[in-house]
Amino acid sequence: MKRAAAFFLSLVLLLSVLNACRREENLPAEPEEIPTKVVFESVELPCPADISINYFIRPAADADAVYAVGTQSLADGNVPVLLRFPRDGSPADSVPIPCPEGAWVSLGLFADGKLFFLYSVSENGVSTRTLAEMPLNAADPAVTPLLCFDDLPPEGRDFNANLLARDADGLFYLFDYTGVMILDERQAFRGVFPLASYPSSAATLADGRVWACFREIGESRIACVDPESGNLTDPHLLGAGTQTLVSSGDCFGVCDGPAGLSALILDEEGHLTTEPLLDFVGAGYATAQDRELPTLHPSSLEEGQSLFLADAGRNAAGERGFLFVTKDGGNVLTLCTPREVPVSERREFVFAHAYPLSDTARTLLVRFGRENPDLRLTLLDYSQYAASDDQDAGSRRLTTDILTGLAAPDLIWDTVGDGRDENGTLTVLCRKGYYLPLDPHLAADGEINRDTLFGSIQTAFSDENGQLWGISPAFTVPVLKVKEEWRGDLSAQPTLGEFLDWADAAPKDALIYQGCVREQIIEYGDPLVRDFSGFYDTKTAECSFDSPLFRRYLDWLASLPDEKALIAIRGEMSVVQFFLRQGFESGKLLLTDESLGGARSLGSFALAENQGTAFLDAPTSGGAGMEIRVGSAYLIPACAASPDLAWQYIRAALLSADSDPTDSLTPALKSAFSETLASYRGGRIAEGSDGSVYPLREGEDVSAGLKRTTTFRYSDLSDETIDETLAFFDRAAAPILEMTPDTVTSILTEEISACLSGVGTAEDCAAKIQSRVSIWLAENK
Repeated sequence: MKRAAAFFLSLVLLLSVLNACRREENLPAEPEEIPTKVVFESVELPCPADISINYFIRPAADADAVYAVGTQSLADGNVPVLLRFPRDGSPADSVPIPCPEGAWVSLGLFADGKLFFLYSVSENGVSTRTLAEMPLNAADPAVTPLLCFDDLPPEGRDFNANLLARDADGLFYLFDYTGVMILDERQAFRGVFPLASYPSSAATLADGRVWACFREIGESRIACVDPESGNLTDPHLLGAGTQTLVSSGDCFGVCDGPAGLSALILDEEGHLTTEPLLDFVGAGYATAQDRELPTLHPSSLEEGQSLFLADAGRNAAGERGFLFVTKDGGNVLTLCTPREVPVSERREFVFAHAYPLSDTARTLLVRFGRENPDLRLTLLDYSQYAASDDQDAGSRRLTTDILTGLAAPDLIWDTVGDGRDENGTLTVLCRKGYYLPLDPHLAADGEINRDTLFGSIQTAFSDENGQLWGISPAFTVPVLKVKEEWRGDLSAQPTLGEFLDWADAAPKDALIYQGCVREQIIEYGDPLVRDFSGFYDTKTAECSFDSPLFRRYLDWLASLPDEKALIAIRGEMSVVQFFLRQGFESGKLLLTDESLGGARSLGSFALAENQGTAFLDAPTSGGAGMEIRVGSAYLIPACAASPDLAWQYIRAALLSADSDPTDSLTPALKSAFSETLASYRGGRIAEGSDGSVYPLREGEDVSAGLKRTTTFRYSDLSDETIDETLAFFDRAAAPILEMTPDTVTSILTEEISACLSGVGTAEDCAAKIQSRVSIWLAENK
């Protein structure tokens, strides 16, 4: 009966749909809606050369012009001026602000067609401050004093205001580091009220009230200032990141974070929501924050210049704009206005990142957008989903959204941990074709290809078919350093068996490696042997942790000294002395580690030659060889609509000089690094008494600051050292997908720690690891 009823209901619904379709056939066709996208266009509003903009007073605008306060430099002194910038970028007009001679304007705001400002006059070392107003468009503007601070009670007379706001009722709110002072519409003193913390910004928002924003560790919040009591009311958390309130007319307010601007909107129930207004990268700006002001850094600015944000109201067409105002040497306002364009006019490029972008990465994005004005840059920021106890949440969500079709980026910027597939996910995704191989692009590119890329980068990012599934712009190589006199037959790329043979023959009164102490192994795991890929096969889901070689490895761990024995090995040396230099130099510490990368590696190779030391890879069970550390990498997902644009961005990133800003990272391009190393031919090596070492080009010297505290010994930098350095980074590296993932390492650490603590025998330990890894392999095959 139920089936019949269900069938009848389905039939009724189907007939209803068919009848509706027939009726719609007789209706006139509606015009097809053309999808649009908001893009941002910028107009520079240049300031006269002899005037600098006062960035303590945010500019404001009406439908025709933008207004700002500046200081004009004249032969007989500086004069405050009111600037009027036409919105079309025409030359600005300036009108002197008729203050008393020698006055300077410190704070101000624009409201009701007037400039309200605070000016100071100093006489005999005593400053007098006055709150005044001036009309914006009067033919003969005059300044009207409203209140002299000398007429206030003592607590207001010495109030050192840093922020100024005015509410819809005409009350003035002045903020300093201690609290807020409120003056009524007749500029009568209402009092100074303490605040728990100093606001980073304050503004009059659409509800007519004055709100203040407070930046705190881990979060920002806004609250309304009660005009009667000075207390903060209606507090709202804004989350992490730098926030700034801007008086915004018909919007509630805007906040700026790492990605862009949003309107803050309170609904009738008092809930706070955000509405995106401006995407920084889409508008051609990169962002950064300093400790004082939230700032914006366009890539075209010179070093030391920065920006602050102001609202530009709406133009005659009703479009809202934003002002970016340069300071610290710049006198240019940039008016940024949104415009809706058909989607077809601009090709979209979707860039997704699971972790916060560095300034370098953001600058590269901005530059890419400016060099390709026909593109629409869209950022998918998944770093916002990360939590303090789960930094990888954004990466997992990005993967899930792509697999389920919720996101379709053209390019992904994601972490590759410390150069290994941390949880085995990358291996599975690569096998299932989740990432597009880069080989077709390499084959067609004249600058970035198999001949110009370092061999280590190519092998590290190769899948089981030898194709590149991703790439990183720069990398470093962790190595072990050993003295030649203790090295014996240990090869530069030792297998686990070869290493155990060497360790068995090592002096018993010496420590093999820094963390190779029983208590450290129990708590943190083995810091030396990190690759166990020779004991399992991800394709067949088979493993051999019950093999004689792995049992021998467990026996070696059990033979390591404990903390008490380490004290005897150290002798009179402190822990710092032992592990930093003296232990290695005295032969009590046989292996120490170093990170090689960039041109500074020249010094490491030259010093190793002078001191009779050698660099080794960490021992591996599968003979994987050299590890590389890459941090994050570029990946092109199979869902990419524009893989050609993704490659265009990757090549721009690899060719950018910003890829190696510290000279301690090796760029992925062998051709670029070869040119860098060639510039050191004929140079020297400076070896410091503190153990530091610096490669120097011909004619260079170490800095004077170092010379005062460190003595240096110089030696020639040989061509052989330069060639050796280049060859070192060009050799094959262990594929990231074949390195032991953290999931397997955690299993080993847990079971080995239990065994070394006395729980079960070595046979039991090997059997448990064999079982648990077998299950993991079966689940991830």
